[in-house]
Amino acid sequence: MFDWTDEYSLGVPSIDAQHQKLVAMGKDLQVLLQTHAGEDIYDELVAMIEALTDYTRYHFEYEESLMEKVGFEDLEDHKRQHREFVAKLEAIDFNDIDQDQETYAKDLLRMVSVWIFKHIIGTDAKYQTSFIDKGIE
Repeated sequence: MFDWTDEYSLGVPSIDAQHQKLVAMGKDLQVLLQTHAGEDIYDELVAMIEALTDYTRYHFEYEESLMEKVGFEDLEDHKRQHREFVAKLEAIDFNDIDQDQETYAKDLLRMVSVWIFKHIIGTDAKYQTSFIDKGIE
């Protein structure tokens, strides 16, 4: 589910590296579920969610600063999508996780997977040409 392929590369090394890190974080969650099914994984889930939220914020700020630098025309819509995803991560109720850790983790895994890959291939690809043309690495 969380395997990086060339299909996801935008040809902008700094962004691709950050996207790869996000994919790796998703993979870590997937591995946790596969290797600890039925076990208490609450602490690990909380730590992963907090790390994912922090790194996502960092990545979005970096990406948005580059979009501003090149005068990307869809910046405001892109920022809105970023805010919505961060809001979903921030709205996670850790008490809900503790009630049914495995189900919650699977739902989280699906949400993150769909969002990351849909956003990279669909939304982020829109700035690809602008970044490459302006020499963004």
